[in-house]
Amino acid sequence: MIDLCNSMESSGIVADCYVFNILIDAYAKHGMMDEAMLIFTEMWEKGVSPDVVTYSTIIAALSRMARLTDAMGKFSQMIATGVQSNTAVYHSLIRGLCLNGDLVKVKELVSEMMNKGMPRPSIVFFSSIINSLCKDGRLWMHMLFLTWL
Repeated sequence: MIDLCNSMESSGIVADCYVFNILIDAYAKHGMMDEAMLIFTEMWEKGVSPDVVTYSTIIAALSRMARLTDAMGKFSQMIATGVQSNTAVYHSLIRGLCLNGDLVKVKELVSEMMNKGMPRPSIVFFSSIINSLCKDGRLWMHMLFLTWL
């Protein structure tokens, strides 16, 4: 796909944020985060500013891969560059943090969401997390999580 981007460029087609987002998403969905991050870096180098979709894609993929330090780093970078977060970004982080047992950070993010006027994640959202915890055999986390709700 990087060849596709280079081919477009040699044909005089300039990639915009939408093109970069598609490439990042394709790599991220296939677990190829090194490649996705190379595209992200190239995006910056070409003067194209990432948007909330770009960050949401990267944060979701990193969270799914349990690379939560990296996901939180991208979240911090997003905020620092002035890109406003949305519920999709928060839900990705909350899901990843729940599945990895960081309920303290989950509480912080839910409070932050609500302070920004976003609705608290629904019971359906939390039920899917509880279901995942049960399937992974982490019943103790399921019970802890239920007491928090």
